[in-house]
Amino acid sequence: MNIDAVLQRARELRKIDKHAEAVELLNEALRETADVRLFHSRGITFEQMDQPDKAVDDIASAILLDKTNPRYFFDRACILADPLKRHDEAVDDFEQAIQLQPDHVDAHRQCSGSLLILGRPNRALEHAETALKLAPNEAGTHFFLGEAYISLNRYKEAVASLKRAVELDQSKNYYFSALSRAIEYLGKQEKNKSGDIVVGEETGSQAFLATILKLHHECLKKRNGSSGHKL
Repeated sequence: MNIDAVLQRARELRKIDKHAEAVELLNEALRETADVRLFHSRGITFEQMDQPDKAVDDIASAILLDKTNPRYFFDRACILADPLKRHDEAVDDFEQAIQLQPDHVDAHRQCSGSLLILGRPNRALEHAETALKLAPNEAGTHFFLGEAYISLNRYKEAVASLKRAVELDQSKNYYFSALSRAIEYLGKQEKNKSGDIVVGEETGSQAFLATILKLHHECLKKRNGSSGHKL
């Protein structure tokens, strides 16, 4: 069996929204050989079919066969984060991907997002700062850094980071929204002589969660679509 040909055909079927046919093709191939790439490809197909639990199971099978590929941990983490909202598990996978590939900037950023959702801003800041070193000219890096600063009530730094995000990418409304929030919080802090205000809890709002989850989903699509990786 030519596994490369099967994977190529599965990609073609996904592109034309024939996901059920892609699954059947991969099922038939897997009956012949339990190949790591086939499990991963079927997992991504299930993800695109809005069947995240099956997707996670298949990528877990891929990981059992190959624990050295950071992509498998990263892709599973993205699905665990969105739509499954299993952020503790997602963080574990993001950090495993980072251990295997320390310069994995997407993993650092997305891990920062899950940590913010879990209410762990200090660890989130560490990952955001590492992402900044790796990709200083990418808007998403400055967005996550700004959100981490907001969570820590460091509003001046948040404003600076989010201004940079807006400068780099003016197409995303949530960058502007985040900047507006940071400016508002900074104004409140400056009016309060003690500076002792706690507004960073806003990061637990539904609006913030929706933004972070959207970024998780966009990240997965990028990795499995426009990136140079092949399934």
